[in-house]
Amino acid sequence: MPTPLFLVGSGRCGTTFLREILEAHSQIGLTNESHAADFLVFASQLAGLRDDERRDFHIETTFSMRGVVGPAYVEPFAEVFRSFVPAVFTAFHERLFPGRNLTYVGDKMPDPAAALAWKLAFPETRVVLLIRDPRDYVASARSYARRGDIAAAYPHMDVSVKAHAVHWRNVYGGALAVTQPGDAHRYEELVHSPAVVVARVLSSLGLALEPECLSVCGGSSGFQSHGTSLGVQQSVGRWRADLSSQELEVVRRECSLVAARYGYDLAE
Repeated sequence: MPTPLFLVGSGRCGTTFLREILEAHSQIGLTNESHAADFLVFASQLAGLRDDERRDFHIETTFSMRGVVGPAYVEPFAEVFRSFVPAVFTAFHERLFPGRNLTYVGDKMPDPAAALAWKLAFPETRVVLLIRDPRDYVASARSYARRGDIAAAYPHMDVSVKAHAVHWRNVYGGALAVTQPGDAHRYEELVHSPAVVVARVLSSLGLALEPECLSVCGGSSGFQSHGTSLGVQQSVGRWRADLSSQELEVVRRECSLVAARYGYDLAE
């Protein structure tokens, strides 16, 4: 059975681009935020909830549900249900990627919570983390939220610098629980040397770099379609022009400790 693989990273951090490259590999079936893994985690939790109990669940928003299965049957039912989860996950990806000899199947996800749940249940699960300097992330997230089409459709995305910084901190702080040394890769390196980063990611997974992946490296529209800078290269270090000294101090206060765990020094 293929090994679960999750590409984790906040929006505005290059995960769309990296997913396009990895998805081109003949042995990888990687969806774009299908949230199938999130659903199966939720369903597994619900399967173990008695019909006389209620608990809160969180999938983007928090909601409360009562269990469905009777108390006398919930334990064996939950055990059987969970035993089928890997097969359901694999069958879903085999339908989406027919004809491939899949070694890895999974999802690109902006939140590490489901990846953590999978890793606890299935220790063989692999995680690839893509991280960006939080200062550039905040500058990009704010610009994106204020882009005309996005602002009109999703006005709630235009939040304070502190809220953007806290989001970055929560995502990458949470990701510390699911990553090992070598799992994290930098947006800045992906921008400057995509083929090098992709070769490193695939090597860590025991896979060879394929020409199809290199083709996407040079021809993907992922950066361009989501970009808020004049160009991809200009997206690195944009915080110097985009953020005021007061805004930088907010980002440092909220993100420095987590950033340091990934080798970013926000004091420069």
